[in-house]
Amino acid sequence: MLKDYSIIIRKAKKLSQLIKNSEISIKYNKSLSEIRNDRKSQLLLEKLIFIGSNLNNKIRKGETPLVDQSREMEIIKEELENNELVKRHINNQKEYLDLIRQVLQRIKDPQDE
Repeated sequence: MLKDYSIIIRKAKKLSQLIKNSEISIKYNKSLSEIRNDRKSQLLLEKLIFIGSNLNNKIRKGETPLVDQSREMEIIKEELENNELVKRHINNQKEYLDLIRQVLQRIKDPQDE
């Protein structure tokens, strides 16, 4: 029985290394590192996460989220448009999460092509 687990553990380690060394993971980790070294980009990303969290909470409560057209939202939109690092990081994060979802789906249903 222990031998069966060792095969699974070995394959899981190999899979984790494949994911870690994939181009998508490398791009994501690089942009994450760049964000950590750019305070302006960190603050913008924090604002975007906060706004997204608030929208999700309203949706969960059954409320209709209204798009705030305040000056603050206009400023945040403008900051995002002008911040290539944050835009690239968000895109890299989406690709990374998609990769993880695909791997999980494949593990869940190995016959699904």
